[in-house]
Amino acid sequence: MSIARADTVLDLATFDRCSRAELRRATRYSRPTSLMRVEIDRYNSECQRFGPGFDEAVGREISALLRCQLREHDLLVRLNEKTFVILLPETPEKKAVFVAERIHAHASDCALEHAGRPVEIGFNIGVTCCVDREADLEGILQDAETALAAARRNGGIGRSSATLLAEGQPIR
Repeated sequence: MSIARADTVLDLATFDRCSRAELRRATRYSRPTSLMRVEIDRYNSECQRFGPGFDEAVGREISALLRCQLREHDLLVRLNEKTFVILLPETPEKKAVFVAERIHAHASDCALEHAGRPVEIGFNIGVTCCVDREADLEGILQDAETALAAARRNGGIGRSSATLLAEGQPIR
């Protein structure tokens, strides 16, 4: 099944349908699936600073920045103006954290501009993985939100897995 071209950001309905199919497959074959919530840090202040047109233009640039660090079959969606979600099929947590670190490093190296001025944003990334349990989209999104909260507190990347969350021990 062709899910999406490598350079696209999915709409919410397509992401929902494809993600649920991937999670059913992961559960059926006991395969790891990871999910990242990527939040743009300082987004609201930059929107106020730049005004109209900033959201759409910078959203496209950030989508491209994220997409170039992903595999063709990874799913990317813009959840809202400052949050993206990435589903990484067949990806254990350790590899997902590596991808998150790569995104973080690449974002630091890229100089985004809008209207000829530098854009001062960063990323907080929450990473979670489901293995050996029935994976549902709402549950894995919530686990990633918990990991994102840890990333906000610590700056950068937060991790959590079902096991760690059950023990109440999210790690960074």
